[in-house]
Amino acid sequence: MVRGSGGSKKAIYAALFGNLGIAISKLIAALFTGSISMWAETYHSFSDAFNQVLLLVGIRTSKKQVSEKHLLGYGKEQFLWSFIVATLIFGISGVLSLEQGIGSFMGNDFHRLNDLSINYIILAISFVFEANVL
Repeated sequence: MVRGSGGSKKAIYAALFGNLGIAISKLIAALFTGSISMWAETYHSFSDAFNQVLLLVGIRTSKKQVSEKHLLGYGKEQFLWSFIVATLIFGISGVLSLEQGIGSFMGNDFHRLNDLSINYIILAISFVFEANVL
């Protein structure tokens, strides 16, 4: 059985809701501005939120009771889900961000920064969510 997972679950739930709030605010900014970097940040924040869900799955499945098929239990399954989360962080958000960047360079629609105020607003919103998670 996994010890101390109550505090871990609470931290993961806090991070999940914080990342969802950040992701939604970045999505709104990306839709509003069309900024490639904001789209990349949106992908990153949504993948962070999805990773929190996978960590919760890992905690839940690691608490299953010993069975005839799994004589040593499921305690180590939490580490498997943590590994999958680490892989997805680089896989999903990295590949999608790279795709956006390459598409921007290969295309002829150059992105010019006209108004940075929306970026500062998103930075402030992200700070509030991250401070709440902390």
